[in-house]
Amino acid sequence: MDLESFINNVANKMKFTIGDFNKLCQYIYSEDVNIKLFALVGMRKLLSIEDNPPIQAIIDANLLPVFI
Repeated sequence: MDLESFINNVANKMKFTIGDFNKLCQYIYSEDVNIKLFALVGMRKLLSIEDNPPIQAIIDANLLPVFI
């Protein structure tokens, strides 16, 4: 299993909370592609929560261009 698959697998098993938002924002701007991937998976999980996903916080943090 390559590193990207491993990180994806680990991130899919992890639980992320709104309290992780700021740390994930820092990781998204990492030069390390694997750390960036981990943060993007975490943000995707935060956006998937049923009650009050942090949509506006992601827009305010200017993360949409990073996601694209």
